[in-house]
Amino acid sequence: MAALVRRGAWSAVDEVVSVSGGSITNAALAAAGTGSSDPSPGGPEATDDDASLEALAALHDRIRRDRARPFATARRGAAVASAVAAVAAAAALFVAAAGYGPVAIPRAPGLAALVALVPVTAILIRRLVQIAFADAATALALAPDAPRIPTGAPRHHVVCATGLDSGHPYRFSYGALPPAAGVLAAPRPAHVVRHTVALADAVVASVSLPGLAHRRTPAGLGGEILVDGGVSGVFGIAGPPDPHADGHEVLALDAARHLRTGGRLSRAARRVSLTARLARWLQVSLETSYLDDLAELPPERLVRICTPVVAVRDTPVERALARARAVTAGLGLRDLDDTHIRCALLAAYVGTLLVLDATDGGGSEGEAVPFGADVAWLAAVLGDAGLTGTWRDLLGGPPPPPAS
Repeated sequence: MAALVRRGAWSAVDEVVSVSGGSITNAALAAAGTGSSDPSPGGPEATDDDASLEALAALHDRIRRDRARPFATARRGAAVASAVAAVAAAAALFVAAAGYGPVAIPRAPGLAALVALVPVTAILIRRLVQIAFADAATALALAPDAPRIPTGAPRHHVVCATGLDSGHPYRFSYGALPPAAGVLAAPRPAHVVRHTVALADAVVASVSLPGLAHRRTPAGLGGEILVDGGVSGVFGIAGPPDPHADGHEVLALDAARHLRTGGRLSRAARRVSLTARLARWLQVSLETSYLDDLAELPPERLVRICTPVVAVRDTPVERALARARAVTAGLGLRDLDDTHIRCALLAAYVGTLLVLDATDGGGSEGEAVPFGADVAWLAAVLGDAGLTGTWRDLLGGPPPPPAS
């Protein structure tokens, strides 16, 4: 979005569609709307660009302050503390039922208590984890005073989720409808839910996997549990939108960590745990659908943040982007430190500028630091002077790992 504003193209965008973690940014922009800035008396009115940049800066600030830490908010902290207390209480009862510790439970009642305790504790902990996960997604995406249902957004925002029972895509629609039919007219059957579900609930549904959150469709649509929108395809439809159907252009930003094998611990867990194998199977199934959808997009319409790409030409900018992607290859909620955040931002921002400029990767003419002025502008917008230093380091860093 910042790259589009920088090149004067954001006002031409009439639809923003997101699945999974991309819905956090999409929701922040949908909640902003035109005129969310507070211009000085007598000064110029806030423009769509101003409002969107303000929303982006606020999102950046929330991420840097929150970092999805377990105790970043009171609600999340209470849920995490309760889960820890539940585990500790269950462990104490196990010890007592085994006849150890200061208090011993008679064996027969103790065994009965243990049988009942296991599922009850598991359900309680799962529910507490769901509360903490939903709080983290909501706190990152939306400010406390964000509108519940943003009807006045100047462009169409679609947050995609998938019904766990039916497998049908759900498209939560907010703001102004696009001049053309857009994603809502995609041929695959889907449920369009417009201006009736809270934006926070749509975001949580879009980023959820089974067991991590618990959002249901409205009662009129069956009340089924919703999960990650990427199950229905990267664009919430079967494959990317056809740019030839209505004359629109498509620009995709891919932040997925495609088909990573995981560390030694996860590989060891898959050897002995059926649950771990099923989780890996689900991950492979999801990411394969991502890859299939993105493969249909030409390179000039796709910007990758975490996945290595084979550059057309070996230039300083392409090497810097490769170094940034190498840093963000393992990006997740546990990696929201300044280095990962800045590298992800630069991979997305400069990568999008390259697409918009249709350059060969050499940067702006006459600049000592390629795209240096553009990065300095973004640093000023976000209030993060460290972005410029990180970009210089990426330009002059060691060779990046080869792309597969």
